[in-house]
Amino acid sequence: MNGIIQNPIFLIVIFSINFILMITFAVITFIVGKAYKQLNNRYTEFMSKLGEGDKVEKILSEYLKIVDENAKKIKSQEEALNRLEANLKKCVQKVGLIRYNAYGDTGSDLSFTMALMDSEDNGIVVNGLYSRESSSIFAKPLVKGETKYNLSAEEIQAIDIARASSNSRY
Repeated sequence: MNGIIQNPIFLIVIFSINFILMITFAVITFIVGKAYKQLNNRYTEFMSKLGEGDKVEKILSEYLKIVDENAKKIKSQEEALNRLEANLKKCVQKVGLIRYNAYGDTGSDLSFTMALMDSEDNGIVVNGLYSRESSSIFAKPLVKGETKYNLSAEEIQAIDIARASSNSRY
């Protein structure tokens, strides 16, 4: 056994392995040191934003208070949005317009029928009749797209156009 230890080749191999391990350890130490320095810099920057250590609880308490206030504001805004959406259902969302010549003695399509309806087809049909001697405007109420009054072909057409024009999500 003493002969192997005294063998110069064995000693060179042992020293070479030892040297390689020392270089590897030095490289690993350098990499770990660099990573530690980056982490320490990030930690220092984070802590400087928080202030002194005794103020951390106060800062977190203030942030929690802000979060609670924002949650209340969001809830209030959601309630307001729900009310607005409910009101929008009752607003005019569908419009149908027909222009036509009600009487043969006029030269253009100066008469009209216009249907104005909400999301549930409630609303009115407005007629404007133009002649050389006079003009008349009248309306018929609509409930679910129906009325108790007789509808002309133009009124039915205006209602159909209004129904087809709906692109609302309400």
